[in-house]
Amino acid sequence: MKKFLDTSAEMQLTKWANTVVIIVFLSYFLVNLAAFLSVRHGKQAWDYASYATPLFWLCLATYAFSVMILTRWVYYCYKNISMIGKLQHGVKWAVAYFYIPALNLVYPGRVLEEIWYRLQIMNGVKPKGNSYINLWSYSYFISLFLILIMVIVNSPNYKVGLTRNMVCSGLIILSTWSLNKALKQLAFQEKKGYRNYNINFPEGDD
Repeated sequence: MKKFLDTSAEMQLTKWANTVVIIVFLSYFLVNLAAFLSVRHGKQAWDYASYATPLFWLCLATYAFSVMILTRWVYYCYKNISMIGKLQHGVKWAVAYFYIPALNLVYPGRVLEEIWYRLQIMNGVKPKGNSYINLWSYSYFISLFLILIMVIVNSPNYKVGLTRNMVCSGLIILSTWSLNKALKQLAFQEKKGYRNYNINFPEGDD
């Protein structure tokens, strides 16, 4: 007997984690903006590092946690759909793509797109693209690349470094916001699709 996994808790937790990411990265953006304006107007630079450095690592920690929660939902949802019809990727690979360097720049967007298409088919709807998933995929790709640069490359100029930090944090805010929008649509299609297939989740299931 096929055992389907209840994804509702993971979906809700992912949305909450993403909201925290937006708040933390917005704080980081504002700290960089304040430092940039201070230098630009010729004022004495305040102790930017004492605020920015711990906040930067907090940003990375919350972002990593949100990805972990997201991939838990991806695993549950992808496994459920795979028991209804054949998918392009294996369930474990669908999760691994989020963590493997280089592959995590391209395949996460494809995985979410496939879930979106399959859920539409389950609901008897003609498959079409999702603009929020596309926006998340592109901004996610660019922001991951910029985070890598921020970690391993020292900026040659103070203002350039602050600008890079603001662009990166802005992109992450955009990608996380668009992901939450996409998740809202995915949750609706998922719930409707399970109902169409008479899939119920017993209390106590993970």
